[in-house]
Amino acid sequence: REWRRAGRRLLNDKSWRVADVGCGTGCCGWALQGATRGIIACDISQGMVEQAVAARVYESVVQMEAATFLAQQPPASLDLVVAADVLPYIWDISHVLAAAAQALTEGGIMAFTTEEPMREVTE
Repeated sequence: REWRRAGRRLLNDKSWRVADVGCGTGCCGWALQGATRGIIACDISQGMVEQAVAARVYESVVQMEAATFLAQQPPASLDLVVAADVLPYIWDISHVLAAAAQALTEGGIMAFTTEEPMREVTE
């Protein structure tokens, strides 16, 4: 419930276009439902995609890796990219971050959570 209140405060004009990467069962979608112009989502697991579809909170849900999904979005088409409890499971997040930067509008936000310290990305 806290997520829903925080999300609605952040997106109170309901014009934001959102992508939920690693959507799992749809928890972030539930939190942001009704507070955005629309939410698209992906997950690498077919089982999670099926659960997210059943949740009926997303415009579309596809089975796809996060970086690939974000790279397929038109440039500057998203206002918010949410990655809740996803990034610790991706060895090299630089591709996800680069794809998100391309897909986000100027001033767009990438919001993510992590359970443990992020690994340092080196080039």
